Amino acid sequence: MRLIDRAVSHLETLLDGAAMAALILMMVLTVADAGGRYLFASPVTAAYEITEFYLMMAVVFFGLAGTERVDGHVRVDLLLNLMPVRLRLGLDVVYMIAAALLFAAIAWKSGDTAWMNFKANRWTGGAMPLPTAPSWALVAIGSAVLALRLVLRGVALVPHVVDGRMPALPHDAPADEAMPQAPADAGPAVPIRDHLPRTN
Repeated sequence: MRLIDRAVSHLETLLDGAAMAALILMMVLTVADAGGRYLFASPVTAAYEITEFYLMMAVVFFGLAGTERVDGHVRVDLLLNLMPVRLRLGLDVVYMIAAALLFAAIAWKSGDTAWMNFKANRWTGGAMPLPTAPSWALVAIGSAVLALRLVLRGVALVPHVVDGRMPALPHDAPADEAMPQAPADAGPAVPIRDHLPRTN
């Protein structure tokens, strides 16, 4: 299981890097398109289509799995915090497995659509036609990796459901790392302003 988790983590790191590169390229392309349009009356051809069909898909779907790995998705856990630990963790397992099935279905359908578009040689319209298959492929790749991450997290929670102990969150740091402590013989803390030189 650790080997699979490590492989998925490496894949998530690659996708995170690709998502960041797509975001940077999207910002550069948007600025160039707006600047060319209003300053030189010459916008970048197909800037909107490239952003919509390729860059936006990469930014959204390539970042899903890496965000799930560090438990970074937004969650409303007001009621969950009031539940017993075993019930809360059990619901987390059910949610992760259900979400994994959902995104596996999305990956399967979008991958099939990408293949059909590729075989049919489908392109967008407009001044600069673009192939539609890569757009669906980006959705399939991101959804498939997210499904794998959800399964791994769900399986990792099962032992904690049995023993009733809350697992450490991926982004949690030990207390001695999160808040540096002063040495025991350092004496009382002195305000910073007392060390500043006095000026007349």
